[in-house]
Amino acid sequence: MHTPTHPILTKKQSWLLIAILVIYCFTMHFSHLGEMPSGIHTWTQSDHYALARGFVENDLNFFRPQTLAYPYHYPATFNPNNPSLVTAVDFPIHNYIPAVIMKITGSESTMIYQLYMLLISVIGLIYTFRFSLLINKSVSLSLLIVAFVACSPVFTFYQIRFIPSVPSLCTAIIGLYYGMLYRQTKQINHFSLGLIFLGLSAMTRLTLVIPFAAWLGQAFLDLFKETTDRKKRIFWMALTGFLFLGSYGYNYYLRTEFGSLFLSNLMPAASLSQLLELTIYVIQTWKTDYLTKVHYLLIALGIVYWIYKRIRNGKQRFFGTPNWFVFFLFSGSIAFYLLMCRQFPAHDYYFIDAFFVPVIVFILFLSRAIAPQTQFGKRIAFGFTVCAIAGMLLLNSNKQEFRHESERWGENNLINKNFEHSEELLDKLHIGKNEKLVILDRMAWNVPFYFMHRTGYVIMTVNKAKLDECLDLPVKYYVFQNETFLLNAYKMNPNIIERLKILGTDGKITICEKTLPQKKSLFEFLQLENKEPVFERQLSDSKAIEWEIKGHSVDSNTFNVLDTEAFGPVLKLRNSSWFKTYRVVYFSGQIKWNQRQDIECVTSFTEKDTLTTYKVISLKGALKPTQYWQDFQFMITVPATESTVNELSVYFWNTKKASYSVRNVSCKIY
Repeated sequence: MHTPTHPILTKKQSWLLIAILVIYCFTMHFSHLGEMPSGIHTWTQSDHYALARGFVENDLNFFRPQTLAYPYHYPATFNPNNPSLVTAVDFPIHNYIPAVIMKITGSESTMIYQLYMLLISVIGLIYTFRFSLLINKSVSLSLLIVAFVACSPVFTFYQIRFIPSVPSLCTAIIGLYYGMLYRQTKQINHFSLGLIFLGLSAMTRLTLVIPFAAWLGQAFLDLFKETTDRKKRIFWMALTGFLFLGSYGYNYYLRTEFGSLFLSNLMPAASLSQLLELTIYVIQTWKTDYLTKVHYLLIALGIVYWIYKRIRNGKQRFFGTPNWFVFFLFSGSIAFYLLMCRQFPAHDYYFIDAFFVPVIVFILFLSRAIAPQTQFGKRIAFGFTVCAIAGMLLLNSNKQEFRHESERWGENNLINKNFEHSEELLDKLHIGKNEKLVILDRMAWNVPFYFMHRTGYVIMTVNKAKLDECLDLPVKYYVFQNETFLLNAYKMNPNIIERLKILGTDGKITICEKTLPQKKSLFEFLQLENKEPVFERQLSDSKAIEWEIKGHSVDSNTFNVLDTEAFGPVLKLRNSSWFKTYRVVYFSGQIKWNQRQDIECVTSFTEKDTLTTYKVISLKGALKPTQYWQDFQFMITVPATESTVNELSVYFWNTKKASYSVRNVSCKIY
């Protein structure tokens, strides 16, 4: 029986470390706690948050995970007359625990989910420190390794982002700690804890079956070399293996019976050249999102120093034991990448799932190989650690700020803003909680429903056939975003307005009721036909001071814009009292241009020099690919403001240097 011989921190030092980790994590995320899923991977984030909400709705039935959207796009399992919200998903314990807290507190705040994930990540970082001490026996290098993990931009970003990659990674680290502790102490309780946590990580995130399987493989080989507690080890190996297989089997049953919102198909490269192309793209796109430049520098310096020590001191084994675990771990991760490489360009968090454990294991054994032995060396290591941590903190903080800022005006964030008060509108229209709704937009399918506190369907493929098909669903109410209706549903199927009647709008979304077919014009449908606009101007009215006309007049109605000019016609309304209530801006006319270059129609609204609305519409995306005159019509909503210092801008932005012509351009505000 052996006991670990690594340095032990005093209780005061241990609490100080925990306090520093808690303060760091909360500081990084404090301003984002309570935010709804948004930005990158809103689809997956919203699905996992909806799972927690689903458990609240189904009285915490763990064996029937459900979301808020019906799997309308899985026709093999979907029955419109008896729809089910149940979905297959990896062992959803990280969704279930926040749901229990939500049920107890009566709150569905996303902060509950985020704080849970943050707590698990802090525990994981503490165990990273303990795991490191077992291997390198150096407090300084262990602190550096904790910072290495904590300051990984992708780790930091997903600490509160609802996706279970971070909590599953942390349970894997806990499992590896207890597994390594067993190798030093030979206590069977450490062996069992290691397998339990590794098995849990694999059950909650299937990709993390790699370290679980690698450790099982090493444990199996050890059975032939070590006789101590052999039967007990076989029991725990069999038990955790059967639990994992049982979880996987039940998930397979749910997938075949109910379908799944989550990806379950392999996506390898079609050829070696595609594999190389994808790999280069992944590295170029995500390299500083995976790790900062300081991280890469640390790895490079560590390898160089190890090579120096090996040359100076002679041959030494890098990994030592367990060699087979390392082989299984790295080969498993490479195999996963080969099988799923087409997903890596779009999924930065796959680094956490597939490669972070191997990276952590590598740097742990590298740190053991270069750990200082003299007092002077330890002082140098401590000073180096402080400088390296400062560099990682700075670069990680900058990366987080950039990522959050880049999401501010993203489509997913705007969808959240459009639906944030939708429940109030539905209640005002006396639409019951049990009513199902159809969303006539392509979006993350759970997003509108957790705002509306109702369930329903999202039309993921907005085309004529799907829009016709959705009208046959046994649903009474339909919803669209005001600013996307003309570009999406109406553009794809103009006849859809003959089956719908508007019940009400809050200026951001509109609620419709399905009716018998009835002929009507667009303005009749929008209830604008007999409504006088508060503002109306033609571009041809050269005396209208609101137009800042860019371009060259061909005749009274037509203007040409050269490829050297950044802007076409620009309409500006300043300090208007009209916007004390929400307004609809209707911008229309005709345009002709070379389709090879795109043109953007931009609407922005500022209040006291603060940008509150910013909408960019791609003309190539909105119009048919033709070089002839074609109509355009954009409808944008502007929220109400009490500020008398405001500015509305509507303009063509020539970002791609196109040459184009416009005519009969007008702007109406209702």
